[in-house]
Amino acid sequence: MAVYDVAVVGAGPAGSAAARTCALAGFSTCIIDKSHFPRQKLCGGLLTLRAKKIYDRVFERKLEEVILHESHSAELLSGDSAVLKLSHAAPICFTDRILFDEFLLKQAVQAGAHAITGVAVKHVDTKANTLVLSDGTQIQYKYLIGCDGVHSTIAHALWGQPLNLKHAALGLELDVPLTDTNYSPDNPQVFFGKVNWGYGWIFPKGDKLCLGMAALPHKNSDLRKCFHDFLLNHIGYIPKNKTQGHWLPYCDFKRHAGKGNVMLCGDAAGLVDPITGEGIAYAIHSGYLAAMAITASFGDAKAAQAAYRKEYKRIVSKLKITAKLSLLIYSKLSRKLFLRALPHSERFGKLHLDLMADNISYPAYKREILKELGLLITRKLTRNKRLFK
Repeated sequence: MAVYDVAVVGAGPAGSAAARTCALAGFSTCIIDKSHFPRQKLCGGLLTLRAKKIYDRVFERKLEEVILHESHSAELLSGDSAVLKLSHAAPICFTDRILFDEFLLKQAVQAGAHAITGVAVKHVDTKANTLVLSDGTQIQYKYLIGCDGVHSTIAHALWGQPLNLKHAALGLELDVPLTDTNYSPDNPQVFFGKVNWGYGWIFPKGDKLCLGMAALPHKNSDLRKCFHDFLLNHIGYIPKNKTQGHWLPYCDFKRHAGKGNVMLCGDAAGLVDPITGEGIAYAIHSGYLAAMAITASFGDAKAAQAAYRKEYKRIVSKLKITAKLSLLIYSKLSRKLFLRALPHSERFGKLHLDLMADNISYPAYKREILKELGLLITRKLTRNKRLFK
């Protein structure tokens, strides 16, 4: 039986951040993933400035090594009509998760973590502090960090709860050659109104375009048909390569992101922005915070868990703000009002870019969004009164 101070399950951004931080602190650390790397990972590939800032805090190599494209503008659309064109000094960056995740994992290994890939965790015994892998390998740990996504084996071992589909969005996407389209990679687009409680996107990905859609399945009778209509409308055909799907947490915030000497991070802990679906920044941050909590109180699991729980709740308190604001964007009652308001206020877009860049606090973002919406409603009412005079 192999023995480690820390076992990390899942080698995505959260897992690599946790494993690297623990290894640098001198703890024997393994990081386990069911896939061999490099591996396919469904994701639009958008890297916000928030994600870049957190990356720079945790990792060493220049992120530019895996940036495939930078854009200084973006377009928001209602249906197929452009409602807001955003221009900004700080670039929006795009990557491919095949490259990005391997890039992070290599840095964890270089820091001293032992990577075990191509094998899944088949059994978790949190009382005996052991894992059994699909190849029969047994691992004993002092701390366990679950970074294994929305279908987390570690979360299930803790709570015994399957994924609640009412707290999950489904993402559908595929890549097409850029040369097969008329789209400019310098103009990433986000579409509202194509689907209920969700959005579509067209993002650059090197020599390809990533077309995707994410929404709550229980709010849509046939999400796959919505996506096929989206493809036909924007590229004129449905590619033969199979549409890929993946689940995303939606407001699936945990009461406790761990128990005893076990901690959950990233998607496994429900850390995804309810409006944008951004998860990379929160994955890296939570993996780092879990590792730092262990580092500060290695011999005291109770203290380590309490420290991480405090940081986790701090992140969740911010995401709950966007969860409430998502009602403005996606609910039937206010979606039309929001989309009508967008063309009349560049400030809406700027505020959200500031939030994604971590240049404005979540409470300030909420305050300013509601203030701006109130101003637009007031202007509309004033204009209508003048018409009836």
